[in-house]
Amino acid sequence: MSSRSSSHATSGPPTVPRMPSSTQPGRNTRSSGFALEDIVDDPDAEVKDAETAKYYLDQFYTIQGEPATPEHISHALFCISQAKGVSNTLRSAIRATAYLVRELATSAIADSVTKESQSLPR
Repeated sequence: MSSRSSSHATSGPPTVPRMPSSTQPGRNTRSSGFALEDIVDDPDAEVKDAETAKYYLDQFYTIQGEPATPEHISHALFCISQAKGVSNTLRSAIRATAYLVRELATSAIADSVTKESQSLPR
């Protein structure tokens, strides 16, 4: 059985039909061919916005009531990557995202410290 088989749920992102690019407004994702706006605005999605995202993550991966910081999001992504049934391809994509979120947080902190130190009287 091919690792791309749609009957094997843990082989990576599901294969979806591609629409001609001329009918798709906005940017398309490489894995699906759907416009990003269509994925974000999916009416069937359980998580629809930042509020429902925080609620969902609080149920399983973060500490309830804590703010959604980049560190918490990165931590949640690393935990999600270890979930049973996650394919190696999907695990790598989740971990890559977690590392990049962590790097963004580190860069933001470094930028903040640099700006603060430059504003101090000399």
